[in-house]
Amino acid sequence: MSVHIARHLMILNRSLIGLQLLNRHVKRRLGEGTEWTVLFGSCFSGDLQVTAVTRKLRQVEQAIRRGGVLVLCHADQLFESLYMVLNQQYWAQGDVTMTQIALGPSIRAIALPDGPFRIIALQDTDVALNRQLMSPAVLSRF
Repeated sequence: MSVHIARHLMILNRSLIGLQLLNRHVKRRLGEGTEWTVLFGSCFSGDLQVTAVTRKLRQVEQAIRRGGVLVLCHADQLFESLYMVLNQQYWAQGDVTMTQIALGPSIRAIALPDGPFRIIALQDTDVALNRQLMSPAVLSRF
């Protein structure tokens, strides 16, 4: 798993069974030294406001900087902001690999970790396969 070659992953599942499978099978294989961060999205209207999404994006940014595996559970409200990260659009700035996180017109450059990093998104199957709820463009990033 390397930042330069690993593709991010979306697992379609019902409820949170995907999180249990990741914990039981994948986490054990990667070993104790791999940092895991799990962030949950929300469908409550108050959690979709700019301040709440900004707060969640800051948590994503911190997890990216730490490296390891970032698991996003039902966090579809964040996918548009993570366009550059999920498409692996990175650039070098000196010895540092950079990418961007966006929220509306605001774009923030962040440094990627030196070690391995990957995003795994867990998404409800019914939401992911419904074009009115999730754009095919978002799905193509995984």
